[in-house]
Order: sequence, then C-alpha cells, then structure tokens
Amino acid sequence: MTVLSSEFTKTYSETMKYHPETMKYHSETMKYHSETMKYHSETVKYHSETMNKLHEEKKAEIEEKNAEIKEKNAEINKLQEETKALHEEINELIKKKKDEEANLRFRTTELFKLRRIVDVRVALEYIRSQNYKTGKSDVPLNLKEPVDVFLKTLTEQEKFKKSLVVDTCNLNHVPL
Repeated sequence: MTVLSSEFTKTYSETMKYHPETMKYHSETMKYHSETMKYHSETVKYHSETMNKLHEEKKAEIEEKNAEIKEKNAEINKLQEETKALHEEINELIKKKKDEEANLRFRTTELFKLRRIVDVRVALEYIRSQNYKTGKSDVPLNLKEPVDVFLKTLTEQEKFKKSLVVDTCNLNHVPL
C-alpha cells in the first residue's frame, strides 16, 4: 500500500468537504434539466398536436375545394355539351338557310321566266287584238313556238311543278 502524502490527504479532505454540496448541486442541476426536458417534451407534444390540427384543417379545406372544383368541372362539361349542341343546331340552321336561299333563287328564276312568258303572251294578245281591230286577224304571228304550247311544256316538268306550285303553296300554307 502506498502511503498518501499529508498534503494530498489535506487537499482530499478539503475537497471531500465540498463533495456533498457539489453532489447536491449536481442533483439539483439534474433535477432542473429533467424538468426542462419534461417542459420541452410537453412543448414539442403541444406543437405536434397543433400542427396535426392545422394539417387536418388544411386537408379538410383542400378536400372541400376539390369537391367544389369537381362540381364546377361537371358544370363546365355540361355547358360544353350544351354549347356543342347549340353549334350543331346553328350549323343545321345555316345549312337550311342556304338550301332555302338556293330554292328561292331557283323559284325566282322560274318566276322571272313565267313573267317573261306572260309579258310575251300579253304582247301577243295585244297584237292579236290590234290585228282584230284593223281587220288583219288572218295574219299569222311569227312565233317559234306558240306561247300556250310552251306554257304547257313548262308546267309538265316535275321540277317546275314541285318548286313553283307545291313548295310555294306549302310555304304560304295554302292547301292544294
């Protein structure tokens, strides 16, 4: 065994004199650190719960907005379908209008032909009446084809009958 020097023993005994206080200080410090850690643990737990609540609220808001967006998308799709149907209807009406315009042009052309024929017939009747008044009723008129024969030929054509007679009567709501 080694013999301890008196100085060491003296220093050791002085040191040991403060040892219980030091141990007490360390114990209090550890107790303080334990309480601080407990407080930090509770703070972290509180922040975690708060963040979870905020996360749930945000999640609920996002789901709500997604539901609104889905409803609006459904409404937009419905409006697009209605718009498409309206465009198709407009295209049909434009086509119908073009067909009616073509039909009107054809009927107008036929009416002008008839008007010219009527004018010729009136002129011929006037010439006949003048010839009758002057006593020249036996003088033949120089015609390529008699007006009555031409009118008869024209009225026998199916296209002419349909366009002028049937369509015009239907358009004006006149029963045949």
